Amino acid sequence: MSQVLIVSDSKSNTKLISSELMKRYDFEVIIKESADEAISFLEILGEVDLIISFEMLKGEFSAGKICEFLNNNQELFPIAMPVMIVGKLQIEYPKKHEIITQAKLEDIVKYAGYILGKEKSFIQPVFVIEEPKEEKVQEKTTVFRLPSKEILNQLESQGGNISNQEFNAQLVSMLVDYYGVLSCDLYIKKNQSDEYEVRFPKGVKIEKTDFEKLKIKGIRHLYSKNIENTNYLNDTNLHFLNKMKSLGGDVEVSLSLGAISYDILLDQIKSSKFDSFTIELIKLSLKNFDYLVKSEKSLQSFLQAVESKRFLYSFTHAFLTSYFMYLVFDKFSWSKDHSKNKLLYLSFFHDMALSNDKLIKKHHKFLATKSSFNEEEIKVVLNHGDQMAIILEKIIKAPKELIALIREHHGSFNGIGISETLNPKVYPLSKMFMVMEYLVTYYLDIMEKKNTPGNLLTPEQYNIFVNEVNTKYSKFNYLEVLPFINDIIKPVIVKNP
Repeated sequence: MSQVLIVSDSKSNTKLISSELMKRYDFEVIIKESADEAISFLEILGEVDLIISFEMLKGEFSAGKICEFLNNNQELFPIAMPVMIVGKLQIEYPKKHEIITQAKLEDIVKYAGYILGKEKSFIQPVFVIEEPKEEKVQEKTTVFRLPSKEILNQLESQGGNISNQEFNAQLVSMLVDYYGVLSCDLYIKKNQSDEYEVRFPKGVKIEKTDFEKLKIKGIRHLYSKNIENTNYLNDTNLHFLNKMKSLGGDVEVSLSLGAISYDILLDQIKSSKFDSFTIELIKLSLKNFDYLVKSEKSLQSFLQAVESKRFLYSFTHAFLTSYFMYLVFDKFSWSKDHSKNKLLYLSFFHDMALSNDKLIKKHHKFLATKSSFNEEEIKVVLNHGDQMAIILEKIIKAPKELIALIREHHGSFNGIGISETLNPKVYPLSKMFMVMEYLVTYYLDIMEKKNTPGNLLTPEQYNIFVNEVNTKYSKFNYLEVLPFINDIIKPVIVKNP
């Protein structure tokens, strides 16, 4: 008789799954309500034929914890036990089986029967992000996945960004709505050195205003020790994901959380952190980004935020580029060959490998100000297109054109370097993107230097942009987008004469 260990804190789920497994396949079922209980059981009684674990239980990444335990104790379990994860995998494991969180209980039961040889076949439900139904493209889905441990090591070595082994950083802006009695010490980093000091000790009750004061002082990160912060990190991560999941209908809230999530992802990519939290946050952030780009209400709110400098430059630049491209996209004969999701992903991801808001802003003038960059910055800037393409290839299954678009967004086919001449062979969408990015960079430069209220260009300032674009992009159909900028975008960013 096969033994199945179910790890779930939902009594209704476990009752239904266990009764069906016993009735249908004559399996013996053991039920545990947490990863710790399951691990204690396995330490004492040893192997079972299958473990079914829900990904998250009470804010803890339970499935990952169980797989990590099995990986670290192979002397106890010389033959790897199959583990079915309802959700997403937290760690690489030899006999992993994943089924989506939204799967019906019937699917979970049949999949267990298939794994243990009681069912001849099983069609696995797949979690995908679907493109809008009206889009008619050959490749209609983008599937997100957790990279393997081997791939994570490759990404770290290629990017040169390996996360600190002792401390884990979290953005203060992410924590503002998560406060109360601390379950671990929170540290600040002293003068950008490797020294840390406790700012909020474990057990102390902190208020929202404590985090807001840190933001005012310009402190962006708090740190906790990896050996003691598991529950705290899980709780804060889950809290933020739940906030992102509940978005919809309120443009102001969506913009604010979108800006924070973008900042978090810059941090995650800089540290080569591609865990399930990062993957889930990418999906939710793109969904929110898509909603904002399509909302008629969001532009005016966003331009007001630009005037008050509420958001980081990186998010501001990515959003405006995407929004303006969305407005003119359908005007091109070639637009039928590209889905709008490619446009969205290109705007969202293209500069993320720079991983630094200051560098993202600075690199737009790289060719003119190269002497102001240090050696490391030059290396990062010249390779960021290729580096971001490599990262996306590892974490999403996407149309090949998207990866190519990320690589060539500065005019280079391989994503290395910033082309000083116009490349006639890049995608038409890349040509449009480069001109639109030039417009957004120009607009944000003017807004930053303004001493008077308002978020609009003067006609004279806009004419300077047109003259510069006509000079810089005079060949190979790069200026195909300019008439549409004049007709559609100019009225929303330029004062009436």
